[in-house]
Amino acid sequence: MNHRHLLTIVIFFLVVAVPLASPDSSAVVGKVVFVESTDVPTKMAREQLVFALDQLVGEWKVSRDQLPQIVVFHVTKESGDAMSIREVAVRHNTGTQVMSEYYEVWIVGDATNRTYIVALENILESHFRMSPSVAVRDQIMARVLKRIDQTVSAYAR
Repeated sequence: MNHRHLLTIVIFFLVVAVPLASPDSSAVVGKVVFVESTDVPTKMAREQLVFALDQLVGEWKVSRDQLPQIVVFHVTKESGDAMSIREVAVRHNTGTQVMSEYYEVWIVGDATNRTYIVALENILESHFRMSPSVAVRDQIMARVLKRIDQTVSAYAR
């Protein structure tokens, strides 16, 4: 698959992407847009990703109002291979205007809650210019994973 074809697919998905609404994480919902390839065999647990972001925002004590826009792409392994992405990648896009700044999360194939948290932690650390120790990062990840595991999804995965 060449880059031009891949760009066409991404643009198509951006046009049809719909933000997720979750009652538990309404403060962060407007900041996340999901784009999922129709040929991905296992659908992404969107409500868990939004819940994880909401929990991380609380753990890091950062402002929900200052969260960046995040576009989450979920693609097949073949598409990931074409872009040289194995499991997950985070990209920070900046432009000349404040509104043109956003982060991309590329998830290839099946993802776990840990995958979501690692990607979201990277975004928050970058955006809010935080440099936590590995121990602090691991403690926060463990707490957020525990909370996600204790919730019951209303959606079949």
